[in-house]
Amino acid sequence: MTSNNNSTISGESIFFKFMEIGYDAVRGSKEIDYIKRLKEKSLDGFVVKGVLNTDELKLVKDYVETIPEEERIGFPAGKIYPAMFSTINGTKGGFKKYFDSLDSYNKKIQTADSPLSLLTQRMDEFFKNTGNSYNVRVPRNTRDNNLVAASSVRFFVPGTGNLHVHCGHSHQPSKNTKQSPPPATEDEIRFYDILPDDFANLPQLSYFMVLQNPEEGGELTVYDLLWDERITKDYPENNEFLIDPNGNRLYLKDLKSFAIRPMPGDVLVFSGGPIWHRVEEVKGSLPRITFGGFVNFTKDDSGIYYWS
Repeated sequence: MTSNNNSTISGESIFFKFMEIGYDAVRGSKEIDYIKRLKEKSLDGFVVKGVLNTDELKLVKDYVETIPEEERIGFPAGKIYPAMFSTINGTKGGFKKYFDSLDSYNKKIQTADSPLSLLTQRMDEFFKNTGNSYNVRVPRNTRDNNLVAASSVRFFVPGTGNLHVHCGHSHQPSKNTKQSPPPATEDEIRFYDILPDDFANLPQLSYFMVLQNPEEGGELTVYDLLWDERITKDYPENNEFLIDPNGNRLYLKDLKSFAIRPMPGDVLVFSGGPIWHRVEEVKGSLPRITFGGFVNFTKDDSGIYYWS
């Protein structure tokens, strides 16, 4: 598609297949399975507008801003709640830290009148509408059968830099296998080792709902570059270049790109596993606040898991 003055998608060339649709057109309709279109690669991403209305959005945003600072976990561009899945990956005490944070989160969403409960229910409804041919669920971990986080709140704080260029597939095992033998201690566990046996690591999608945009920056930049196991980074925070299979530098400034800036209350779902992307630096006084995570398919392609 090409951009227009009212579009949340902008750039000289929109080289991936993205579309924008209203939530009223999606809700209750069985005509198009948008998630399946992403899986089949006939679509690379979509923005659904107005998933939360103005009153719901204010209620949710005001609530998440009251999440105590000590419960927010630091990440390179700001804070996240609950703890990120990567907290578990081989870090001492990470398993306990993740599930302690998740316990706090679950207590909040299980409170009937909690705006966080409204938000999680709406996201579940969203995936059942946009992935209507799939059995939609949140994965349970195999250690104690409790749910992992369905989504997480991310606060992108002004002055902390941007979320470095990455793609989801570069952060996970490329084969749908677990460690063998199983890790002996919790500190050796990788997050993907505690997911259900029918969970397919690849392909992976990314999603987020915008709760607040900053005055400037914070847009998602999508690059004309797809995941390849041989494309690497010399260090995770490098935002200048990637390294191709021949050892040559692929400078981001030389790659084609376009920007996506959903409005508050909108949800973006895209092929963030194979597509290299980053979140631009937030400027001004307001943080960028989103609620999101990832989508993976079951190995038999009958269901989807959404999680964070």
